[in-house]
Amino acid sequence: MKTLSPDQVTEQLGRLKVALVYDRANTAHGGAEKVLLALHQLLPQAPLLTSVYHPRAQWADRFRVVTSWLDKIPGASNRHRALAWAMPLAFESLDLSGFQVVVSVTSAEAKGVITKPDQLHCCYLLSPPRYLYSHRGEHLRHSPLSRLPGGRAITGAALSYLEWWDQVAIHRPDVVVPISRRVNQRLKKYYPQLAPSRRQPVIYPPVTVPTNRRQPRVSLPATFALVVSRLVMYKRLDLAVTACRRLKLPLVVVGTGPDRTRLERLADGGMTTFINTASDQEVAWLMSRAQALLMPGEEDFGITALEAVGQGTPVVLNRRSGVSELLKAGVHGELIDRVGESTVTAATRRAVATNYQTAIMRATAQKYNTSRFQERFGRLLLAAYHSARRHPPETASTLRNYIKLSSHVNR
Repeated sequence: MKTLSPDQVTEQLGRLKVALVYDRANTAHGGAEKVLLALHQLLPQAPLLTSVYHPRAQWADRFRVVTSWLDKIPGASNRHRALAWAMPLAFESLDLSGFQVVVSVTSAEAKGVITKPDQLHCCYLLSPPRYLYSHRGEHLRHSPLSRLPGGRAITGAALSYLEWWDQVAIHRPDVVVPISRRVNQRLKKYYPQLAPSRRQPVIYPPVTVPTNRRQPRVSLPATFALVVSRLVMYKRLDLAVTACRRLKLPLVVVGTGPDRTRLERLADGGMTTFINTASDQEVAWLMSRAQALLMPGEEDFGITALEAVGQGTPVVLNRRSGVSELLKAGVHGELIDRVGESTVTAATRRAVATNYQTAIMRATAQKYNTSRFQERFGRLLLAAYHSARRHPPETASTLRNYIKLSSHVNR
């Protein structure tokens, strides 16, 4: 296909019937949701199909949201973890027959939707499901069901079933686009049977750096470190709290999640301020004033780090996070190889004490702006669509969608 201008890409995509599919729309604004909003700008005609919806996901108000039968169960939008066993059925039940192109954005089950041979299914892979692979042991230990007699065995059996289904589901997309090189490595590790022809080059997610900033209406210290995150255990925010307590550095934490109570106990001493929600303009203000943004956990990507860099603020980052592929220690902050209390504390101390060149930091973030993402993703989508029309599948969708694979995965 000849090279198209950005306007031509937008015009051609506008002729197609496209659907977006996402795992669940029941959480506040995060990195994945920012990807969806960028895709909504590129594909404004596309509805968003998902398993469950909750009004607290205000970002989804811009979409025409279509939910699965699972959403009709009272309380399902607040208990999606307990209903993980039903997610395969929920996504397989979604009717996508009226669309030419399906784009799934997923770190869980959305890639498992059923499409026909004459449809293109492009998967933007945020990560293979953590709870099935890299964090399976942690999920077993902390599952509420595991605390009951026989519950650990039941949870293990459910995870084995979901892993088997996930190994089938990865073959349903026609093309799989990883969000980072690290996710691409996981793709090869956990899905070794996936045909190389379906794996596409990495497309990094979009970063938006607001220029309009607004101070939150809460009492804040004059100097502080910052966390902007969902409060869940794998983010390792306990290390951020401990590091700031050791350094006697005030910490501002923006976000909600099941780890909030534990972090509040750990922060005992009054130097940590918790803010449940903040607008993009308020987060931008906090980032522009913070001594450093702390992200000690391993992130699939970590768009928040690039947003902070775009405000001229250094980051303290786990080197295993996808965004570390774009950042350099000593230039954009500090990268940590072995994450622990002492290493996070030392990296935070260095980040606060170092004078970084903010012009270089801001220029780095600008390289991955929303327009660049939309252009790259739009071109890939059109190329894959036209290629699929020239080379239609040789086998029926039943074979593509239901081929049985070994559930053995190298962890």
